[in-house]
Amino acid sequence: MMKTSRRIFCAGLCLVPLMSAAWAGTPASNQATDKLNAFLKSTSMAVGEFTQTVVDRTGREAAPKSTGYFRFMRPGKFEWTYVTPYRQEIMSDGETLWIHDPELYQVTVKKLSGALPSTPAYHSLWRPSV
Repeated sequence: MMKTSRRIFCAGLCLVPLMSAAWAGTPASNQATDKLNAFLKSTSMAVGEFTQTVVDRTGREAAPKSTGYFRFMRPGKFEWTYVTPYRQEIMSDGETLWIHDPELYQVTVKKLSGALPSTPAYHSLWRPSV
């Protein structure tokens, strides 16, 4: 269960740069990218809810829908909590990543020694606004 949720989360993070590359070049996508970048530069914190759907290449649902909430505070702090189908909490202070699986009574702790700065999320959320 935890591996499935972690895979879904990681797959979602990996799709962001691919989707950005696919959208690049069209006028509408450039406007959307500009709006997103402006929002991220001017926002020091945010809270929201999400519904996550994983689809296969044919567009069919490949896993049960996940729902939950997130919040972040710049620089470096975020929480991503899955509520359904299984509860899981993913948190970071910008230096350490914690993945809590309450059903397994387990917490995984990882140092973010260099992986995070190479991601698009780091450049938009973790660095102070200029």
